[in-house]
Amino acid sequence: TGKTVSSSGMVLSGTAVANYALTGVATSTANITKVTLTLTANDQVINFGETPGYTYSWSGFISGESQLSVFGSSLPVSSLDKPLTQAGVYSIIPFIAAPLNYSMLFVNGTLYVNPSGAGARKIRTSLDCVTPLTGSPWAYEARFSYINDNITMVYVKDGPDNFLTSAGSFDGTLPPQLFNPGTGVFFVKFDGKKLTWTLTTNDSGHKSSVASLASSTSKKCTKDGFIVGPDGGPIDQDIRVYPNPVSDHVIVTLSNEPRKGDVIVYDIMGRASEVKMNWMGDMGLEIEMTGKPAGVYIIQVTNDGQSERFKILKQ
Repeated sequence: TGKTVSSSGMVLSGTAVANYALTGVATSTANITKVTLTLTANDQVINFGETPGYTYSWSGFISGESQLSVFGSSLPVSSLDKPLTQAGVYSIIPFIAAPLNYSMLFVNGTLYVNPSGAGARKIRTSLDCVTPLTGSPWAYEARFSYINDNITMVYVKDGPDNFLTSAGSFDGTLPPQLFNPGTGVFFVKFDGKKLTWTLTTNDSGHKSSVASLASSTSKKCTKDGFIVGPDGGPIDQDIRVYPNPVSDHVIVTLSNEPRKGDVIVYDIMGRASEVKMNWMGDMGLEIEMTGKPAGVYIIQVTNDGQSERFKILKQ
């Protein structure tokens, strides 16, 4: 609306075209379709208790126009999909009144609010094991894992607080950035020289860094239910898992009651399986497998930052 347009290259056609000639200037009114202008709320990460400072990205201005020329002093505003009452993930919903010659498209962003303060728990990382590779340009594959003891997710962008370094080379894999409550794993192929994952997160009111290392001499991944050492033989273990095979209950011999996430049962596809666990004192930890489908399961036990994995057969 309110735009001046011109038209050129008009041509007469028809059987009597020879009897006519175009002269003069004609004026008319045209309907101009509005251009779609996209306003995107940028993702943001804050600690709980901090005030978010929203930023935006624009796309779709026609040549010669800008936010200032179209909107003047009017600025976008944002709201959240729910009250910001605790750590967690929120949707950032942007808005600005549509200008005369544009139709607006709004794209939500994500606000990651990390736990902080006295109740925040650091993310615990560990190297589970490494697997020698054959038929690959890389000599080994490292399996790293983490435990998030918080009741909400923690987001740490790859960068100074979340990175991999190597004394040699690795395949360029980025470490995980979104840590859901509970546990997770990721894999990195490398040449066997020292590979380090460093992660810094909030812990009881301060930042805490944890580094996990992998190399060609690290313990090898599970083989027939055991962790094997550099010589290919089983490592002496204080932890035992029995009976194996199991039909209803399995016992993990532990000297102390584990914290949440220290003992996890995975199915053969690597998915965490929900099971009931009972602390039996001197007997250790009882895991109830009743009702679980028959097949192979892996029990991961983390103690003092080191994880061991045991293969069991559910009958």
